[in-house]
Amino acid sequence: MTRELESNEANMAFRSFLSYIVFQAEHIRIGLEITFCIFLYYTFRFAFPWDTLNMPSDWVPLGSWFIACGLLVVCDQVILCKPLRLLRKSRYLDIDGAYDHALSYLEKIGPAAQSLIPFPKKRYHLERVRILTHAERFQDAEEELSQAHGAGLTDAEFHLARSLIYKAKHEVDAALSELQAVQQLWTNNPIVVAEQGLIELYERKDYRAAKAAFKRVVAMPNVHYLEGGSFAQIVTGYLHVTRLWTGEAEEALNDLSQIIAELRVVAQYNREYRPFLAALLLERAYYFATHREPNGALRDMRIARGLCAYPPIKRRLGEINDELSWRFSIEPC
Repeated sequence: MTRELESNEANMAFRSFLSYIVFQAEHIRIGLEITFCIFLYYTFRFAFPWDTLNMPSDWVPLGSWFIACGLLVVCDQVILCKPLRLLRKSRYLDIDGAYDHALSYLEKIGPAAQSLIPFPKKRYHLERVRILTHAERFQDAEEELSQAHGAGLTDAEFHLARSLIYKAKHEVDAALSELQAVQQLWTNNPIVVAEQGLIELYERKDYRAAKAAFKRVVAMPNVHYLEGGSFAQIVTGYLHVTRLWTGEAEEALNDLSQIIAELRVVAQYNREYRPFLAALLLERAYYFATHREPNGALRDMRIARGLCAYPPIKRRLGEINDELSWRFSIEPC
């Protein structure tokens, strides 16, 4: 019984270590892989019976290196990176609006799946919170957030995630209250200030307050947000949106178009940029729709519709369709 218990503890410790290097410490994983590759190289070079294969001695180092790298790539892609692919697939399905499928893919690496490399429990619940919020299943999201908090989610992360739920429910005061709680724990955090700016932009339609918030974020040190682009790049796009409505339309439209062009390139490689790209396209479309450029608005709307299916994107499409119908008698896109 004791031996079995020790075996289970060792197994759990090994799985926790694999989970850590896959989901939280990629640099450690890569370092270990390089070290292991070198170990395999010397093992195959000096311990493998190359003479039985009649291989010339000059080719032994190349053959050893080829086998070592091949085994490492197979191990990395088939075993270590499989949960990352499942997580990425779940996020892509979420962006496409297939929320149940996204949750089912996430379940495959969840705590109950007993997979070799489980998703860290608090991050698993937090990922479910994000998907359930997008699906507008707010009660389920709140319950999931409580589980994430119990699994080790920090107070700052808890309040930030809760503010996103309240924002999705259009409970502005509650969302801002949660963000204030985050600010007390994370002083001058650019993500928190950016969220405040988004609430001013979309919920209160206070373009000057949103502009001030986005300017503060742009002046702060950049933070790692998504692979392939930068957080400042996204926020700068929203800053140009506010400039459209605060007396700088001509310059802002050119700058916004430049950011959109850059994000279109990035979004080809990382789909997680698509919601931001879709939002910026729709803001430019709304400007076109209200400034006698219906063709430009329709073009941006068609692109945005194929990028993301989040409820705010759909609502913004509906608002622009109403503008086009009222101003130009154009059928909904």
